[in-house]
Amino acid sequence: MMVAGADELCAILSNDDKTTKVEVVISNEEKKECSGYVKLERVKASVSEGGTYHVTNLDGFDRDIWLCQVTLFVLGSYPKYIYLKKED
Repeated sequence: MMVAGADELCAILSNDDKTTKVEVVISNEEKKECSGYVKLERVKASVSEGGTYHVTNLDGFDRDIWLCQVTLFVLGSYPKYIYLKKED
């Protein structure tokens, strides 16, 4: 298992379509203006167990997601915040 809940998050962002472009903003500081963005805030993370993120600002999605250690390979760390916004 590579993710838990992230697949559901992507399905909601895409309205269950096959492809969707999403803007991703990675930050270790909270954005004051995040209107229109889904906010993922790191709850816990470790090298051996992956990262858990709390998701806010997304109607119909009320759960945390888990990202595996591939996140470390791709991003170099588990950022404090990940912001997602569906592109038009």
